[in-house]
Amino acid sequence: MQLKNSDVFIDCGAFIGDTIKEVRRRNKSCRIVSFEPSVDSFNRLKRKWGRKWNNGYKCWGLGRKY
Repeated sequence: MQLKNSDVFIDCGAFIGDTIKEVRRRNKSCRIVSFEPSVDSFNRLKRKWGRKWNNGYKCWGLGRKY
């Protein structure tokens, strides 16, 4: 996966940030927006990644049902 600095990576079902770690390994400047519907996982995600880098977080599910 090739990411430009101006890209926005959308992480649906972010869990606790496994994918964030991989994206950051490949590109330290692109923006990452992570969605995680589970409150427990979302809280762990926020604690782990907080305000690091250029990340945004939403405790939302994307779809019809959760």
